[in-house]
Amino acid sequence: MREVRYERERALWDTSWRANSANERELPEMLVFNKNADWSYEQELRQVYTLRSLKQKKLPNGETGYFLPLPPEAILSVTLGVRATPQTKNNVNTLLDQKEFAHVRRLQASLHNSDYSICIH
Repeated sequence: MREVRYERERALWDTSWRANSANERELPEMLVFNKNADWSYEQELRQVYTLRSLKQKKLPNGETGYFLPLPPEAILSVTLGVRATPQTKNNVNTLLDQKEFAHVRRLQASLHNSDYSICIH
């Protein structure tokens, strides 16, 4: 796991970079591990995996999904987004009602009444 770097400026591609230059090689890492400074409150960690190292499962739409097994104790909280559908909320609550997830905090995001911000309840 690596800490996300919170930056004010976006990572940009410069067409003058030479093929395989240090700048060109660093760009994918910047795209994955940099995020706008406004999100710094998240204190996010990220990890990159190759698809071939993950468990594959056919999804209901016929596509292949790639999954990384996580032990229940690795999940500390679940925040439902502002636009989470009632079905999504129900599905999440059904899963979190299981005994092994009793420790998980359930949070809900909502739009602030007047600011351009999101409140977490």
